[in-house]
Amino acid sequence: MYLRPISRRKDGKRHVYWQLVRSVRCGRRVRQETVAYLGELNAKERVQASSLALKFSGRADQPRLFDPPLPDVAKIRIGKVGMENSRNFGDVWLGLTLWRVLKLDELCEELLPEGREDIPWATMAAVLVIARLCEPSSELHIAEDWYKRTALQEILGLPPEKVNDDRLYRALDQLLPHKEKIEAHLKTRLGELFKLEYDLLLYDVTSTYFEGLAEKNEQAMRGYSRDNRGDCKQVCIALVVTREGLPLGYEVFDGNTVDVTTVEHIVGTMEKRFGLSGRVWCMDRGMCSAKNIAWLQRTGRKYIIGAPKSELKKWQQSLAQTQDWETVRDGLEVKRQASPDGTEVFILCRSADRREKEKAMHDRFAQRIREGLEKIAKACARKKQDPLTIAQRVGRLKGLNSRAAGLFHVTIDTRPGGAARVTWREVDGWRAWSELSDGVLPPSQQCRRLERRGPLAHLYPTHRGRGRISHPQKRPAHPPHLAPKARAGPGPHPRLLSCLRPVENPRPTLPPSRPRRRTEKSIRRATTNRPRRRCAAYQKRHRDPQTLRHPAHRTPGHPPPTPRTRTPTTTRNPQNVVKTFESRSSKINHLQI
Repeated sequence: MYLRPISRRKDGKRHVYWQLVRSVRCGRRVRQETVAYLGELNAKERVQASSLALKFSGRADQPRLFDPPLPDVAKIRIGKVGMENSRNFGDVWLGLTLWRVLKLDELCEELLPEGREDIPWATMAAVLVIARLCEPSSELHIAEDWYKRTALQEILGLPPEKVNDDRLYRALDQLLPHKEKIEAHLKTRLGELFKLEYDLLLYDVTSTYFEGLAEKNEQAMRGYSRDNRGDCKQVCIALVVTREGLPLGYEVFDGNTVDVTTVEHIVGTMEKRFGLSGRVWCMDRGMCSAKNIAWLQRTGRKYIIGAPKSELKKWQQSLAQTQDWETVRDGLEVKRQASPDGTEVFILCRSADRREKEKAMHDRFAQRIREGLEKIAKACARKKQDPLTIAQRVGRLKGLNSRAAGLFHVTIDTRPGGAARVTWREVDGWRAWSELSDGVLPPSQQCRRLERRGPLAHLYPTHRGRGRISHPQKRPAHPPHLAPKARAGPGPHPRLLSCLRPVENPRPTLPPSRPRRRTEKSIRRATTNRPRRRCAAYQKRHRDPQTLRHPAHRTPGHPPPTPRTRTPTTTRNPQNVVKTFESRSSKINHLQI
């Protein structure tokens, strides 16, 4: 048995009636007989009628895997249905689930017991963490916009008027004293969930800046900014992560802290917090210094640290050899070389993708320099040019294209008439070294004891969107004796003193003068675009400066102007004066850049 719909049109409306039908075989034919007329049925009644038909036919009504439940249908007018006060549910529900899986709710309830506060600090901590996961923004944005658009007010039972920026900032103040306990709990819990190994730790330093003056923040200072905002105060954040990218711990340093001075503090702090074990510290070349290498070797720690790019010159012969290169993955090869004293192992890396990229960059910069030099040479041939001015133009051109500046040897000399002449040639040795070193990353220094463990397994791509290799950061090299300590005193970075002097020592300004009274005539004169007419005698005096000294053109009653006399200046110590340029063109005969 089954249900069959019958459509009828009555009074201009379409009606659907249902009847219960069974199949009957008559010889070689099968016909349908109507068992009962059921009339108009909704979705729920149709499901019940189908179940009743199965019982009449003697078959068991066994539910299938994907049978829908009995629907509860109501007829509505779609044109008059609207949506109000919608909530985002999926992302905050997932964040709250992760919060509970990591057992951070139990930890916060233990560390932050309920007191006299209106809202528990553990609940506010959950709001902060979920907001950072779903929509990273400021605490003010969380209170005024984000929280009102989420379903957390129904899930946590926390009304929106109780969430404000002051309560969120106070929650951060309550969490900060328990930083070490939270880090230890996360390390243990993540290790249980994902079976993490902490044998390889990656360490780096970044910075974040403040738009305001940050006068009450003792650590906010001016220093090297990774965001190109040297005009703003900043703090440096040191982060230690595992090979999977999960954070292990962090520390905040003063804004003028140099990366190389933080290694001993971070390594000692992490080992004191999480215990001593056979870990390998992986750092970039910003942490490399003779003092740090000596300290790591003296204390018996294992490390892989990026060496300066200038170290490539020492391995020129090894780079030219084609044997002993191991393929880590497609396009990336490595080679291990022992140091002369045998205490370290240098890992040389070269990438095919990076080789093509650097070659294209060098060709582009070299073409710019050629076009610029040809333009300067044409200017010298067309018109007499000052050799010093030409030298400045050449220096500016090579400075803007410094990646290929070493390829060109430029000579500036003077012609018999004193005009400048520019000639250049390409340096063959630079081109050969460029072809050899293109695509080669700076070598990595490795302690000798890591050679048995196969450190090549730690070399893997970090970001496939950046040419499939991690690009080295451009950081200024600070001499060890000039680098500030990890906890420097107040004040800006010494390199920025000249830039900060106008801000920190402002000049006194004069009080504003009283505004001049403007009449209708002065306004009309200021808004008129026609040229101002002058008398013929006035124009004549201005055309001929000699008439100003003639007695006939002086105003009666005024004495003649006194001539200005200049007193010759004498040098107190003439023998110590060094003449830099006696002449702009005659004394410069040959200049090489």
